[in-house]
Amino acid sequence: MKVYILDAEGATLDKMLLWLFDNSMVKVIAVFEKPDEFLEGIKKEPPDLVFVRLGNDEIPWLKTVRIMVALNQNIRVVFISDEPDYVLDACEIGSYGYLLCPVTKDKFDKLLYMLSR
Repeated sequence: MKVYILDAEGATLDKMLLWLFDNSMVKVIAVFEKPDEFLEGIKKEPPDLVFVRLGNDEIPWLKTVRIMVALNQNIRVVFISDEPDYVLDACEIGSYGYLLCPVTKDKFDKLLYMLSR
């Protein structure tokens, strides 16, 4: 499984990267901090799954994910947030999951397993 992450540096990102590197189902991991680079990566080599951090004012996540879905509807999207305020928006886009911080390894692994099937 090829996984992309759109997120700035932080503790949650660091934990997720460790968990992804330890997961045998994951073959490729790429992290993007800038939406334009994220979208370019999707155009060049589409992933199977993306994790997008919500609530960062520097990342126009809603617009970015809508563009991504227009480019490729087969990519699964999971949102990560410190707040539940974005759940409705995430559902309207068609997300495959919403992880509320702090993200636990158990929840993360269950979600990955479910999405790999």
